[in-house]
Amino acid sequence: MKKVTFFFILLLPIIWISSLALASTTIVLKHEALVDGKNVYLGDIALLEGKLREELSKIRIVASPVPGDKREIEKRYIILRLKQLGYGENTVTVGGPEKVVVERAFQEISKKFVEDLAFEKIKDVIPKWAKRYEVFFDIPTFSKYAPTGNVEIFLDIPSLDKVKGRYISFPVTINIDGKKWKKFYVNCRLTLYADVPVAVTSIKRGQRITKEDYKIEERKIERPSFPYISPDEVDGYVALKNIYTGNIIDFTYVARPYQIRRGEIVDVVLKRGAITIMLKAQALENGSYGDMIQLKNLKSGKKFTGIVKDFGLVIVK
Repeated sequence: MKKVTFFFILLLPIIWISSLALASTTIVLKHEALVDGKNVYLGDIALLEGKLREELSKIRIVASPVPGDKREIEKRYIILRLKQLGYGENTVTVGGPEKVVVERAFQEISKKFVEDLAFEKIKDVIPKWAKRYEVFFDIPTFSKYAPTGNVEIFLDIPSLDKVKGRYISFPVTINIDGKKWKKFYVNCRLTLYADVPVAVTSIKRGQRITKEDYKIEERKIERPSFPYISPDEVDGYVALKNIYTGNIIDFTYVARPYQIRRGEIVDVVLKRGAITIMLKAQALENGSYGDMIQLKNLKSGKKFTGIVKDFGLVIVK
């Protein structure tokens, strides 16, 4: 009887250890692991077997390295992390190498990629009068290693008439899976080439310009918001200020001549279907061909609007 009791006492620890081994979860660390998120979880860096496998695989161990970079995680730190969360040696068994090398997955977004996209996008704002153009982009340095996901790049290039000075500056926003990853500003130097009217003689302020006063030349234009006027249109315009030989004639130098001047008495043709009425009115505004101006009926004093059709002639429809 004593021998049986002694044998049973010896057998109890063996049974207890065996049952503990069956109940524990085995964790075998990997030598290397590739992760795709901001955090490293135990399931990313180890193979797990046992009842607690699902539970333990979701434990956050450390933050991930930046995309394209690596970091080492020591086994002893992982064991300590598990103990802090209540998973001691009686619950889990940790095996494998003494450290795990973790690399963050990435995709490459290079400066060249952004520059090519900007080159295509800027075509949308190039004026039709430009025969050709040259463009140089100054893109700030940024890490080309981006997190994985769907990439969207937005370039907000302004229309050239809103640009002050010789350089264009616009924001570039890079979103990944709908969230902003990077935002920076690009500076752009744009040079345009166009056929422009160039004065061949001095033109005085107030003088009407004729075809003999200018020639057509291709010139380099380094101001994006250049107030271009077609050589086909400048004939007949009036100089707003003195224009000297060799000057490019643009809209800062000229204005359309007024067919009607403010205060002038003009003829008005009023059309109502088949009925045409002629009357006199006073112009309340200056107007060139095609302009809508305000007038005053000489008899009734009522104000109305009409379209300038010729010198001293307005049409009301």
